[in-house]
Amino acid sequence: MKIKFDEKDPYYSELPSIFKIATLDDFFLNEDIILKKPYLIHSMVNENRYWACRTKPGFMNHNDFHHFLEYNRIFVLKK
Repeated sequence: MKIKFDEKDPYYSELPSIFKIATLDDFFLNEDIILKKPYLIHSMVNENRYWACRTKPGFMNHNDFHHFLEYNRIFVLKK
């Protein structure tokens, strides 16, 4: 499955099989946020958009991260 671009933002039109539903623990290592970790946010507006993102300082404060996490709409790479 290839990544696509909507204007400048990368996304997948389907959930790649190498991703799983994320938990908050997936973003931490020994209480520190894992930086540059890839994750997907499944759009609530467009069902065919899984926005490709990477963690960075303050990323949980944007894009209603906790709301999407609560509704199982954030995905991380399977281990």
